[in-house]
Amino acid sequence: LEERDITDNVVDMLSAKLKKLPDATREVLQLAACLGNSASINLLMSVCQKSQNDIETTLASAAVTGVVCIRNGKYKFLHDRLQQAAYELIETENRASVHLKIGRQLAADEAMLSNHLFDTVSQYNLGSRLVVDKMEKLKLAELNLMAGRNAKESTAFSTALQFFSLGLSLIAADHHQAESGLIFDLSFGKAECLLLT
Repeated sequence: LEERDITDNVVDMLSAKLKKLPDATREVLQLAACLGNSASINLLMSVCQKSQNDIETTLASAAVTGVVCIRNGKYKFLHDRLQQAAYELIETENRASVHLKIGRQLAADEAMLSNHLFDTVSQYNLGSRLVVDKMEKLKLAELNLMAGRNAKESTAFSTALQFFSLGLSLIAADHHQAESGLIFDLSFGKAECLLLT
């Protein structure tokens, strides 16, 4: 068997294991998988709109079966393949809308946005192709500018470049004079990162 076939078989096997868990647990695991291999319980609470007790109770069966561990206010998938299997339980055609919903929820909470800017913008960006409202596109372009500047300050120039580029693509087609400052800031940030990378 080729390595890819083995990987697919492992993911299928793990998916079958996850499907045996209660529906509520699978739903939380799917959202957790969208956030990454590990994240804070607070972030997951915000995404799931559940209390800490509800999250920990819901994930208890997943912890017992060796899917995740919960420690020090964080959850962690015990293997990358488990995260992948949980993510693949989401229908392919629904993934962008799930990411968009997560991005919108996090962006609507100022504390979450402030403390989890990269997570928020990354989730929003994964669903950005579904954003059609011009004002929401502008808001997302501004969030990408913020994330790009923060990434650039942290010398994560490639990441910053991605944020600046996506922000520009959101408003480049139908911008007006009112957005010229935003377009300039995104373009300047992009140019600086291109130079630095």
